[in-house]
This record gives sequence, C-alpha cells and structure tokens, in this order.
Amino acid sequence: MTKGRPKENREIKKRVSLSVLPSLYEDIQKIAYVQRRSTSDLVATLLEQYRGEHGQELDEYVCLKKSLIGYDGIESKD
Repeated sequence: MTKGRPKENREIKKRVSLSVLPSLYEDIQKIAYVQRRSTSDLVATLLEQYRGEHGQELDEYVCLKKSLIGYDGIESKD
C-alpha cells in the first residue's frame, strides 16, 4: 500500500542561473511586484512568449539535429 498523494503527470520546473545587469533585474522585480507576480513567473511568461514567436527556429533546430544523426541513430562526428 502506498502512502501520500499520488504523483501527478506534470512537468517539474528546472532551476537555472541567468546573468543579467543589476539595474535590469531591479526593474523586473519592481514590475513583478506591481503586477503581483513573482519575478520567476514573469520571466517564465516572457520566455514562453519568445518560444512561441520563434517556432520556426525550433523546427529548424530539429531538422539540423536530424541531419547530424546517421541512419543507424548514431551522431556523426563531421
């Protein structure tokens, strides 16, 4: 018998470190505060928007990766 809550099938957030100018970060924190959001939530929303606007580059990346992998599924060293 298992105790606790059942695990949900959802993506877990990954912690990353970004380098930004202190003045930029301070302004982003202020904007997030006024919007009653966390800085992390604000940045995540902006990154999701950016990804949506650049879907073509993601498709191009997939094509490039496929062209680097041979028919045997092994990456070529060229």
